[in-house]
Amino acid sequence: MSDTPPTSADSSTSPIGVSAIIEWLALPASEDLQQELNTLKGHLLALEDLAASGQQRHKALDLIHERTLLAVNELVPRLSEAGLPLPRKVRALLKAAQDLLEHLARDFLTSVEDQVEEHMVKGLRQPPEIALWRAQHLLQRHLFISALVAAPAAVGIWEMTHRTFGMARQRGVEEFRPQPEPCNSIVLEYAAALLLACAQPASFAARELQFIADIAARHGRRLEFLSATDERHHGLFWIDPTRDTPAIALARRLPPPETPVLWFSCDGLAYFLERRLQSLDSAKGTPETLDLPEFAGTLAGRSVLRRIVRFWGNPARRRFPRRRQSYRVNLHAGLEPLTQLLRGHLLEEDDGSSWMITNESPDGYALMHLSGAADRLEVGDIVALKPESHPPGRKHWQTCIVRWALSENPEHLEIGLQILAPQALPATLALPGENASAHPHVAILPAIPGLRPHDSLVIPAGLLAGHEGHLVLLVERDNLEIREVRTTALEEQTGRVEIFATEPENNPG
Repeated sequence: MSDTPPTSADSSTSPIGVSAIIEWLALPASEDLQQELNTLKGHLLALEDLAASGQQRHKALDLIHERTLLAVNELVPRLSEAGLPLPRKVRALLKAAQDLLEHLARDFLTSVEDQVEEHMVKGLRQPPEIALWRAQHLLQRHLFISALVAAPAAVGIWEMTHRTFGMARQRGVEEFRPQPEPCNSIVLEYAAALLLACAQPASFAARELQFIADIAARHGRRLEFLSATDERHHGLFWIDPTRDTPAIALARRLPPPETPVLWFSCDGLAYFLERRLQSLDSAKGTPETLDLPEFAGTLAGRSVLRRIVRFWGNPARRRFPRRRQSYRVNLHAGLEPLTQLLRGHLLEEDDGSSWMITNESPDGYALMHLSGAADRLEVGDIVALKPESHPPGRKHWQTCIVRWALSENPEHLEIGLQILAPQALPATLALPGENASAHPHVAILPAIPGLRPHDSLVIPAGLLAGHEGHLVLLVERDNLEIREVRTTALEEQTGRVEIFATEPENNPG
C-alpha cells in the first residue's frame, strides 16, 4: 500500500475515503513543505464531498488543523528571511498556506453556523466554542503572515475575523481557551490581530513584527472593549464588524453616521508598556522580570516599544498633505553606498535601482519599484535618493529612511521614505585602537532651523555598543575637517542604523 493516498487532484480516477485521509494524516509530515500544504488542502476539499460519520469528519478536521499549524510554523522563519519582494517559490508557499488557513477557518465557522447540526446526537458534534477558537486562531495567523511579508490582508479575511468574534460574543464563549494547552482565549486571539494591525505593520521589519506579535499575545488582555466612545481615551479605535477592514484610529477618521461600531481603547496597554520601558531604561528590570520578549532588552527592541506605545496610545493624523507625482528617481540602499555617493564616487549601475515617485509631502515620498536590485532593502534602512533628471555627482543626493513597505506580488514593491536631510555630509568615525582602514564611514545630518535644532549622526547599528560620548569625526567637505562631538541622545535605532543627536565637544579631553 502506498504511504501517500491520492490528493483531491487524483480523486476523479481514484476516489479517496475518509479512512485513507485519516491514515495519511497519522504519518509524519512531508519534508517538502509545498507538497504538505497542497496535500492538506486537497484532503480538506475532499472531505466536503465524502460520505462520513460525524466522528470521522471531526477526527479528520482535528488532524488537518494540527498539521496546518505545524506547516505554518515551519513557514514563518522562511518568510522572515526571504526579503522583499518575495521570490516566486516563497510566494507560492505563502499562497498555499493562506488558502489552507482561510478554507479551514471557513469550515469551522460553517460547522457552527449549520443549524442542522444543532440537533445532532450529543458527542457527534464538535462544541461550537472549540470551532470558534480554532477559526479565530487560524485567521489571526493568516493576518500575521500577511503582515510579515508586507502584504495587505486577503479579501474577506477581516470580515471573517470580525464575524468569528461576534459569534463568540453572541454565544458568551469569547473567554474560552482550549485545555490543557497554554493558549489564548478567543477574545485575546482577536485582540492580537487588532493590535498588530493598529501598530501599522508595514512600518516594521519582520523581526520587529514577531516581537510586536509576541507582546500582543502576552498583553492583549489590556486592550479594553467599550460600549460607547469615550473622549478621555487617546488610543481609541473603532471597528465596523460588517466591513472587510481592520480597526481605524478615531484620531484619523470618524465612523460613518448611524454605523453600529465596536469601540476599543489601547490606553491601558500603552501605559503598561511605557512603564516597562522606563524600567528597562533605568535598569530596574529585565525583559524576563517585566514579562517582555528578550528582544526588549536591546536598543532596537526599546525603539520598537516606543513606536508601538505611540501607535497604540496616541495615534496621530498625517503631519502634511500628500501630492500625486510621477517622476523617476535613482535609489541606493545602505549607509555605505550613501557615504560613497556623498563623496562623489560613482557606484556600479547594478548597485542601484530605479523607482517612480507616486506621491510626496514636505517630509517624504511614496515610491514604486521599476527596475534594479531591491532585495536588500528593508524597513529602517538608510537610502540615497536623487531624481534621474539631475546630473551625476555628489550633489542633490537626499538622505532618507525607509518607513514602510508593501508588496502584493513578486513584481510589486512600494515603499515610503522620510527625508532625513536634503544634503548630508560624509564623515569617518575615528575609533580608538583601530587602523585608518577600519574606521567606519558615517553620515552627518546638518541641523535644520525649526525641524532639527542640532546635528545628528547616522552610524551602523551596534557600532558604539554603549560607548557613546566623545567622538572624533573626519568630515570630508572641500577640505578635511576634524570635529570633536558628544552624543546627547539616541534618536532612533533600527536593525540597520542608529541616529544620535550630537553637540560640539567644548572641552575635549
